[in-house]
Amino acid sequence: MIKNIIGKTILLALVLGSVQALAADKLETALAKASEQNKKVMLTLYVPHLRERELSDDFKNYANDNLVLLKLDRRLNRGKDAKLFITLFKKYKVNRFPTSLVLDAKGNELMRNIGPVNSKTLERLKKLDDDKDDGDGKDEKKEAK
Repeated sequence: MIKNIIGKTILLALVLGSVQALAADKLETALAKASEQNKKVMLTLYVPHLRERELSDDFKNYANDNLVLLKLDRRLNRGKDAKLFITLFKKYKVNRFPTSLVLDAKGNELMRNIGPVNSKTLERLKKLDDDKDDGDGKDEKKEAK
């Protein structure tokens, strides 16, 4: 019986460790995909107990053409890869959830949205594209609350 419990505990630890490592791989994969497709990454850091809102069709269409979407659950901030997630939260200075970060293909933050993604988020994303098209060299980074 004790061997059975130990075996199940080890299996559970391996599965949880694999899930956490997947999150790091997902971010690197999303950044690589964004680079290949000339898109930005929208990284949403969230906690599962908050109810998610349905994304509008306009946002879905925009995202399909312009973004690589990635969501990471804050609960993965535990266990074997906790240092990775703590580094990620510190790097981007995330302290409220949900927070959506728009990143370039190198992982540099271009825009931040605190709270649910909505029509104002879409407007800001489009403005970010317009500012980039102007070629003025200015990087506009604003925070929405």
